[in-house]
Amino acid sequence: MIIRRLTVEDLPCCEPFARAFHAEKQLAGAFTLSVFLQNWTTFLTERRAVIFGLWENTQLVGGLGAIIMPDLSDGRLTAQEMFWYVTPDARHGLEAWKLVDAFESWGADHGVEEYRLAHLLLPNEDPASVRLAPLYRRKKYRALEVHYVKNGCSVT
Repeated sequence: MIIRRLTVEDLPCCEPFARAFHAEKQLAGAFTLSVFLQNWTTFLTERRAVIFGLWENTQLVGGLGAIIMPDLSDGRLTAQEMFWYVTPDARHGLEAWKLVDAFESWGADHGVEEYRLAHLLLPNEDPASVRLAPLYRRKKYRALEVHYVKNGCSVT
């Protein structure tokens, strides 16, 4: 498997894994390709973002998209992973973690001082049981917070 930085022209190739990521994590709403393409075209064009693609032969089997932004409290540059997905058939070995290595190298090239990875839980998954936690820790990441999500407009 190889990792290659994707271009705006490559974005349509992301549809299968972007759609699968949305479905697997049971995210609210529907995955809309036109919105994905519009947003990432803007991010990539402004050169504050990147998508690294994981390729097996000629098949794109995953990717990691990230954005550089200043920390809202002190302005330090941070690299925030926006999505990280590898198809189930390609989740053997440590190939997916090479996407994180590419993310960190890219961040270092841009003067990033802090890297932020998100781990989206499945509905009813306990944060204490994240099976990738030991691998995050091995790469020197620590859990920072847990987000809670409520769908809908209800205020109760």
